[in-house]
Amino acid sequence: MKVKQLDLPGGTTVNYTGGLLMHENGFVYAVCQSILYKVNPNSMRVVRKLDLPLVGDDSTNHFFTVYNGLQVLASGELVLKGFSLFASEKVNGWLLLVDPDDLTIDVQQSKALSSARLTIQQSLAGRTYLYHVNDFDSLRFEITDTGFVLDEGWTRPYRTVSSTNTQASSQLLYGNIGQTAFADNTAQGALTPIKLYTQAIETNNLPEQLTGAQAFATNAPGFNFFMVAGDPFETQLLVYYDPINNLLSAHRIHADGKLEPVWERDGYKGSASPAIVPDRDLLYVDDYREGNDYLVVLRLSSGAELASIKLAATLPTIGGIVPGMNNDVYLLSSEAGGTNGLISRVYVSGR
Repeated sequence: MKVKQLDLPGGTTVNYTGGLLMHENGFVYAVCQSILYKVNPNSMRVVRKLDLPLVGDDSTNHFFTVYNGLQVLASGELVLKGFSLFASEKVNGWLLLVDPDDLTIDVQQSKALSSARLTIQQSLAGRTYLYHVNDFDSLRFEITDTGFVLDEGWTRPYRTVSSTNTQASSQLLYGNIGQTAFADNTAQGALTPIKLYTQAIETNNLPEQLTGAQAFATNAPGFNFFMVAGDPFETQLLVYYDPINNLLSAHRIHADGKLEPVWERDGYKGSASPAIVPDRDLLYVDDYREGNDYLVVLRLSSGAELASIKLAATLPTIGGIVPGMNNDVYLLSSEAGGTNGLISRVYVSGR
């Protein structure tokens, strides 16, 4: 747990850390304040950087330009998305294809984009698709050598300007059964319960508008910053939580898009992005109570609690939970307002 730190002080936009990935070429790519960095992880030095194009044509939108959803294609090219944090429904953002070697922008296209991240679907001999949810629509683009082509036959609205729910998270692909799934109310101000949405990957018989099903039994309004978690390979389970109403649930997605409630638990005030280990039937969440955050281990199939470990963190977090080797689990605690966050390493015994 020794630390090597690389500061990324550049940029003039809002201080939003939007993406980080480890590339097959051995370099680490990071996005912060609308700058893309190429980092040598051995020396922890920036070897190249790129000022990313700002959004809109005024100083406010320029300042609130955010890049998130950093992804990489099988070709090695980087995919980035930039949008205006507080005007995404009025100001188009950017979709970029960037060369990983010299950071040349190969493609730059103006699209109606939002805060949700990106989901990439690639097949060995077929097409490559980018899935995204903006303020009103569930979108799909085909990624080609020359740009991003909107699949208008697949794209569907999930809310309108007058809707009392708020914008949705990014999709999770359930490729084995031909579905995608996402949740709404990832922005504040929702007046409705959190809903889960499914959408068939094939374009046949798609409804004109996606309607969604409640994620929890309560009719109380809910909110969650993160996207859904799930096992799209074996059990087709979808896991989501509501930190406002302290709820946690699992649904099974069927090939026809129907959502089957499997279990629901209350009393967990989650804040971190959950982690799932399907081959061990484990679900990792956090629970903030009595002045500390806890790492909680549940049985994925039933929601039964297996273990609960008190952490040094004294605040909820917007970090992630990452399973590692040798039954290690890592939880990132942001400790907002303090001078240092925490990385907690927890050993969890086998079942």
